[in-house]
Amino acid sequence: MVSFNFLADSQGTFLSFAQTQSNLSKAFAQLSSGMRINSAADDAAGLAIASNLAASITSISQASRNTSDVVSALSIADGALTQVQDISGRLQELALTSANGVYSPEQRQAIQAEYSALTQEIQRIGDTTSYNGRSLLDGSTISAAVNPDGSSVTVGGINLNDLASSLSSQDLSTQAGAQTAITALQDFSSQLSSQRGASIDAPLSRLDSIQSNLQSQSIAQSSAYSQISDADVGSAAADFVRSKVLAQYQAALISQSSQLQATTLKSLFG
Repeated sequence: MVSFNFLADSQGTFLSFAQTQSNLSKAFAQLSSGMRINSAADDAAGLAIASNLAASITSISQASRNTSDVVSALSIADGALTQVQDISGRLQELALTSANGVYSPEQRQAIQAEYSALTQEIQRIGDTTSYNGRSLLDGSTISAAVNPDGSSVTVGGINLNDLASSLSSQDLSTQAGAQTAITALQDFSSQLSSQRGASIDAPLSRLDSIQSNLQSQSIAQSSAYSQISDADVGSAAADFVRSKVLAQYQAALISQSSQLQATTLKSLFG
């Protein structure tokens, strides 16, 4: 009696061949993409974790960019205030010069002309210092979204023209007026330094710390994402070669099985 065991063997070989083809496709996908997980079928739990990490990394990156933008804005404001403090020093020098009793009224008029020009320059700096079209020294604050959860910090708030409002009314054309101006200028310089420290320098230091923390978070979460998602290229290459060889072997067996089946059927029904 002719045995039909080859039919069961053939079916098993077909199933094994299908599994091998699936493994071959999976290994090829890992090698071509560099990713261990290319679909939920590869690792559903791992895909969910990787997706959450990817979203978190994106949020951290945006928070880092936001922080850099705010640092740039405050740095521009800080540079402008450095210039104003330099001008303030020159104004105090002019006031002290005019307060000296050896100068003539004509000489004091020349001193007053320079003083007026410099106070106008302070006003111009207050009016024009901006970042991306936003004024930085008009008293307004910036709410900076520097955390991945959307929480923010508020920085800025210096109104330069308000601080300098008393300067333009000073009169250095007389010795008494120059002496009064000295006091006004000292008050201006003191208030400017105080507000600059609170509204610019301290926030810049804080933002630098925030940026460092965001970078640390990004590195840690990127590493975790890589461990979950990145393919082991060596292992994937070995799986690909093994599956390819096995597929060729199984294909040969299927071909031989088909020929044997055809021969058997011919002998039975010849």
